[in-house]
Amino acid sequence: MDPNTADLDTLRQLPGVGPALGQRIIEARPFTGLDDLRRVPGLGEAALARLAPHLRFAQEPEVTADAAVGGGALKSEAEEATPAPAVQTALGRPPSRPITRTEVLRLAAAAAAASVVLSVLLTLAILAGINGSLDAGRNRTVRQLRAQVDQASASIDAVSVSLESIDGRLQALEGLTGRMTTVEGQVGGMRADLEEALNQVGAMQTALSDLRSSMQDLEARAGRFDQFLEGLRTLLGATAAAPALEPSPVP
Repeated sequence: MDPNTADLDTLRQLPGVGPALGQRIIEARPFTGLDDLRRVPGLGEAALARLAPHLRFAQEPEVTADAAVGGGALKSEAEEATPAPAVQTALGRPPSRPITRTEVLRLAAAAAAASVVLSVLLTLAILAGINGSLDAGRNRTVRQLRAQVDQASASIDAVSVSLESIDGRLQALEGLTGRMTTVEGQVGGMRADLEEALNQVGAMQTALSDLRSSMQDLEARAGRFDQFLEGLRTLLGATAAAPALEPSPVP
């Protein structure tokens, strides 16, 4: 068997080769001959002697000297079979004609014309692309402006509605202002009446104070009069209790 292509089970059929040694043989591949197996750990001279009858190594076919000579002969025959340019001309094959200056100028003019045409086409394509982009940009700008105008119109409508609402509120406030003016006038009149009433109350308080003073004076006078009456009663009592005096004779 060929140790370069045999699998592990096939290698284990060799005498003295177990799973571990077979795996080491597989890992050490490739081998060019029996001597190359000596680099496998565990394979000594005795083991190689036992394995030698069972191993064969595939080799590429060698090129022999006869084959090399034959190849050289074939090459020489091919070279001899290829005629030289002079022989080809003699056999009737026309040699390659040299290009004249006129043809070179014509080719140069054609190339220049082709380059000009390509430049024009490229320029037209670029201009078309630019115009298309400008048109697209202009259309996009117009769409944006229209959207802004629509948005501004919507904002104006909303502001108009808000202004109408504010106008209604102002009118309501004006009505309230008129009512407040009337109420303020009434409040002013009530304040005047209140001030007049307060003045009257002040006058009444002053009169009450005067009455209190008069009453106190009257009470003082009444007290003095009571004292006078009490003294008079005492005097009258004393007079009534005294004996009657006889009138003295007139001399």
